[in-house]
Amino acid sequence: MSTFGAPASAFDCWLVMRGLKTLALRMQRSSENAAAIARYLSAGATGVAHVFYPGLQSHPEHDLACRLLERGSGAMVAFELAGGEDAASAFVRALNRIRFAPSLGDVSTTISHPAKTSHRSMGEEARRAAGISPGLIRLSAGIEHVDDLIADLQQALGKTLHAR
Repeated sequence: MSTFGAPASAFDCWLVMRGLKTLALRMQRSSENAAAIARYLSAGATGVAHVFYPGLQSHPEHDLACRLLERGSGAMVAFELAGGEDAASAFVRALNRIRFAPSLGDVSTTISHPAKTSHRSMGEEARRAAGISPGLIRLSAGIEHVDDLIADLQQALGKTLHAR
């Protein structure tokens, strides 16, 4: 137990087995949502400076992603807001449907601001070297209707622009 921890309970195992039955459907929907969100953000969304998603042709590893990721490019999208840390903070506060979360990977869409969460203990120079700018946002697409997600992003970006 001290090496590997306690074993999972029977109920936890049952929950995992139940969840595995719909995993492929959930991953497909999350990946489709992420691709649609990345396309929206990269098509000139207000205040978005860069979008990082391997499913976009503009991504430097797009060809590799197409070869390796036959079923889509996954649920994670990163994007950088032009206004830096202030814009990122205002954007996160302006979201209505999409939840701010320190960890990503839920059936609900969540957002993280790495400079203030997962990478906050790093110095600014180290964050920049790792590609974590003050305005970087990470989004984990869930399985909600993509139009609702894009509408929430759009209204939050609009509010962020007016807040600056």
